[in-house]
Amino acid sequence: QGQYNSAARTVQLSRKDSTTQPQGQYNSAARTVQLDHKDRTTKLRGQYNSAARTVQLGRKDSTTRPQGQYNSVARTVQLSRKDNTTRPQGQY
Repeated sequence: QGQYNSAARTVQLSRKDSTTQPQGQYNSAARTVQLDHKDRTTKLRGQYNSAARTVQLGRKDSTTRPQGQYNSVARTVQLSRKDNTTRPQGQY
């Protein structure tokens, strides 16, 4: 039950249970979050598929946390814009 905020470029991630799913779908096996954002100007330049709009998440522990910018309290993944300033450091 996450939300995608196009302004903040964040994706709320659910916990390990596969019952709750963010906007789109959350696959705990593949560790991917499908984004419903259609703006092609905003892309992750790492492992980003503009067709499927998925972000690969790292498999560092059993809680399916990405390895980059991760807030364990808010359970969000910061998605960067096209600029080179801030990028997730995990699957990039």
